[in-house]
Amino acid sequence: MVSHDAQRGFYISFIRLKKSHITDVKLHYGDDFPDIHAELLEVLQEKDSTGINFLHGPPGIGRTFYLRYLINEIKDKNLIHVPPDLVNVKRHRTKQKTGDGKLQKGELITTEEPPSSSHGAFWECLWRIKNFKNEYQPFVKCKLCHEILSYSMVNGTSTISNHVKNCLNKFSKPNNNKTLDDFVSKAAQVNVSAEDKRLITVACAKFCSFDLRPFSIVKGVGFSTVCQSLINLGYQHGQAKLGVPSVNLLLPDPTNVSRTVSQIAEEYRENLKNMLKNDLQSVKLIGVSTDYWKNSGTSENYLTVNIHYSKNEQLVTYMLRTSLFNQSKTGENTRKKIFAILSSYDIDPNHFHVVYISDNGSNLVCGLQVHLRCICHCLNLALHNGVDMCLNMEKFIKFSQNLCTHFKRCEMNQYLTTSLKLNVDTRWNSIHDMLESISLNYEKCEDALLNRNEVNYLDDIDRKVVVSFVKFLSLFKVASEQLSADTTPTLHLVVPWFTKLKASCEPKDDEPILLIQFKNAVSKMLDEKIYLTPLHYIATFLYPTLSNSLRKEIYADTRKILRTLGIQEEDSSSATKMNDALNNSRKKKKNYFIVQNDVMQEFAGDVEQDQDSDDDSDEIDRYIKTKLSFSKDETLLGWWNKHSLIFPQLSQLAKSLFGVPASSATSERIFSSSGRILEKRRQSLKPDVVDDLLMIRNFREILDCFYFALYLKYIQ
Repeated sequence: MVSHDAQRGFYISFIRLKKSHITDVKLHYGDDFPDIHAELLEVLQEKDSTGINFLHGPPGIGRTFYLRYLINEIKDKNLIHVPPDLVNVKRHRTKQKTGDGKLQKGELITTEEPPSSSHGAFWECLWRIKNFKNEYQPFVKCKLCHEILSYSMVNGTSTISNHVKNCLNKFSKPNNNKTLDDFVSKAAQVNVSAEDKRLITVACAKFCSFDLRPFSIVKGVGFSTVCQSLINLGYQHGQAKLGVPSVNLLLPDPTNVSRTVSQIAEEYRENLKNMLKNDLQSVKLIGVSTDYWKNSGTSENYLTVNIHYSKNEQLVTYMLRTSLFNQSKTGENTRKKIFAILSSYDIDPNHFHVVYISDNGSNLVCGLQVHLRCICHCLNLALHNGVDMCLNMEKFIKFSQNLCTHFKRCEMNQYLTTSLKLNVDTRWNSIHDMLESISLNYEKCEDALLNRNEVNYLDDIDRKVVVSFVKFLSLFKVASEQLSADTTPTLHLVVPWFTKLKASCEPKDDEPILLIQFKNAVSKMLDEKIYLTPLHYIATFLYPTLSNSLRKEIYADTRKILRTLGIQEEDSSSATKMNDALNNSRKKKKNYFIVQNDVMQEFAGDVEQDQDSDDDSDEIDRYIKTKLSFSKDETLLGWWNKHSLIFPQLSQLAKSLFGVPASSATSERIFSSSGRILEKRRQSLKPDVVDDLLMIRNFREILDCFYFALYLKYIQ
């Protein structure tokens, strides 16, 4: 939108114009733009006009394009004043040149160490710049083109990451020198080589996999139009003025795309197998998350298997396979299927120490020995079973559900700021989302129902009760979001969050009776549904600020797992198998803490501390007695890597254990993509094709890393 300013400036929306026609300007900037544009031109054409200033917005976006368009519309070009921020850009580029000069003179130095808060693979192709006082400068240097780029942690990394991608694209393209044929006129129609068509076929296969599109999309009129436009644009700006090839000569048949998807997926599996072979040589503990999913259209069952571990201060997660499970879902059949999938990647479960993460399904619990129950599933079960135990709460949920259903059925959500959300039993935190939507729109719901004489829908829904429930359930939602993360460690959060949620179930005098009843039911369900194991307590112990906040048996379990994983050597007579250490589930400690903002600090502050230690001082004793600090800017794996010389054994244990997730949320995300692939109109896909599409889609996140590694290997 373009709006007038009191100081005779104009604000332009940040939308890039593709054509300099007033119709397109109107389309991008709003219906009232022509009037503003006409007024602006009239001001500029006045004899006494002093021009205009464009006061807002960064350069290089929509405003700059409109400036060019406006300059072409007026006679006096001097009436358009250059904005100060455009001048600042020129100054900034001057600073970049100055930084390059200082590098050449040796006044600044380069380092390959990336920022602790950014872990993108593109940093492999960038140098950071700092002075001899070890102070980082607001620039980085590209290893590919040696260009100086502006960078600050505040502004993010999108610009420099895009620059690296562009450089890699240029590097991957062959450097074709012009020959005599380039200057000879060609025929109007250009034949497409088999290599070129294969290139397009591979691109179409990736397109269908990345965007979850059907194979037949390559025969669509709209898709062909887009491709033809791209070809025309390439011909217009190409170096060699050849004839324009027809898009029909390039686009493959859907059957060919389907076959190519299978070929690409198989190549990715081979690459993944090689990557795992190298990575797992130094990994002491592997996490494997798994779950079942049923296709609602065909009632077919699918089983997904994902692998988790840590590498170079990063958590690594790969989907190994999502395959059709047409056998009886017994524990034995489940175990055999999972072992077969692991074996297909040369992973022997009997050779590696594997921890399995799944929901509370009896077939998964019985079939897998070293097993952690998904904490997010457990929290969801505790809430839903708490509703079943509290009859009044069940009625309250039903009344709220009826209200949301009525607004959706009667198309009344359009009168609300946000639509009312329906409760879905299989969706985590669904009760919270439904009640929160009612709380945010309560007054507008009253007005809408009053106009229709239907206020009776709110008779059994008290606003104060809704607000109190939202406040209580929001804590469970925050816990689920933190515990379901894929890119950060989560296992150490289980015990503190369990304690925090138990404390939140303590009733208060000013709370509604219904909430107190529900809290009592949820508290019982938390004790019944959440299973804490020694792994959870050991992970909490390895959080630096909690090193001396647990009891002596946790320290003994830590020593035991060090020996089991081979980190700490000991005589074979005293060695204990890992299964024995993990299968004996510990009774949950019922601690009631005061809720604070930081769940870890709360846990560290209120747990009864035991300062006694064994007579023989070892690394664990030193870790307990040492006063440790952990900055919010540090990552947990980064902290242990930095302290690996002080605590070498515990550092190895932490890096291994924190690679194991606390939940099987990865499987849920895989199934979300599966549901989009197997839509109602797409039920004829073979299960192997579904697995291939998911493999390509999930493997794409590490493709950049793969190409970075190839390039670095080449330049070395």
